[in-house]
Amino acid sequence: MGDEISGMTVNERLFTVGLLEAFENALAAGDDEAAGEILDKMGLYRDAEGMFRSL
Repeated sequence: MGDEISGMTVNERLFTVGLLEAFENALAAGDDEAAGEILDKMGLYRDAEGMFRSL
């Protein structure tokens, strides 16, 4: 992901790239692995406390 989405919230980023519904479905299903993979695509990583951070 580039500078064009760097100032956006996570939900705005997910919506912009068309992954918001997939992310929400993963959360609703309790599929943390799928949700994490989607956030990885957004340039985020999970830190030691379990929070997602920008790379």
